[in-house]
Amino acid sequence: KRKSDVFGRIGGEEFVILLPDAGYEDGVMIAERVRATIEETDINWVGKRIPVTISIGMLSVPAQAVTTADELMKLADEALYEAKEGGRNRVVPRELEATEAVARPFGFL
Repeated sequence: KRKSDVFGRIGGEEFVILLPDAGYEDGVMIAERVRATIEETDINWVGKRIPVTISIGMLSVPAQAVTTADELMKLADEALYEAKEGGRNRVVPRELEATEAVARPFGFL
C-alpha cells in the first residue's frame, strides 16, 4: 500500500479503493490481486470451509479528467453490477477516456 492509497467502506457491502496515479494496467492488477486474496481466505465454521468471494468494478480515470464524485461512483457501480451479473468473483475494469470526462465547473474532485 502506498501512502496515497485510500480504502474505505461506503455502505452495506460496498467499499472503495482510491489509487492515485496507478494507471489502468496497475489498477487491473491490484483489483485482481485483491480478488484472488479474498478468494484464498480460509473461513472455517463448524468444520466446514465457507467460500468468500468478491466482485470488483474498477474505473480508471485520467488525471486531466474533470468530473464529479457522483459520476465516478455511478460508472464504477455499473462495472460492479456487470461483475455480479457476469457470475461474480471477477473484476470488470472500465477506463474513462479524457474525451468522455464530464466537465463540471463546480463540485469536481
